[in-house]
Amino acid sequence: MPGFSEPVFVGYLHITRMGQLSATLAALYDYAISIDQEVELIWGHPGHTAKIFYFLMRYCGNAVVVTIFVLLITGINSDNAYVELSAMLPYH
Repeated sequence: MPGFSEPVFVGYLHITRMGQLSATLAALYDYAISIDQEVELIWGHPGHTAKIFYFLMRYCGNAVVVTIFVLLITGINSDNAYVELSAMLPYH
């Protein structure tokens, strides 16, 4: 990478991850304080397809960010995670 040494680049990645996590935590706080309105306006009405899209847009992106953060903090790399998750599958 031109212009950045490896330690500087890793530091920038760490700052970026912390920024993503802080934005995700702010969104989760918003979810927590507006759950009553969500239940009333979204989940209390018919419409299966819209609810699926709502759930995917509202929760799945933040779940990915939190999962990546937990994996980074715990030091689990993708190989170890694959082995652990594979052991949980019923066909083993």
